[in-house]
Amino acid sequence: MLEKSRRHLQSVSEGYVQHMVFAVGLGICMILGGLASIAHGICPAIFEYTGSRTVARLQNKIDTRMQQNRDSRQQ
Repeated sequence: MLEKSRRHLQSVSEGYVQHMVFAVGLGICMILGGLASIAHGICPAIFEYTGSRTVARLQNKIDTRMQQNRDSRQQ
């Protein structure tokens, strides 16, 4: 497990704490976006676009992070 974690951290060019903060942040955003989507499903008048905006924002964060990691490996 430790070796697999080391390989993953190396493949994304991140340290443990940096990776943990990013991953936990994504997870929290997913949970909140999911809760908003559930609430919207129950009452369509609330959180009309929160779920889709959350997904788009997370995808943008992930894409940006992946590009930064690729750029740092090429230098």
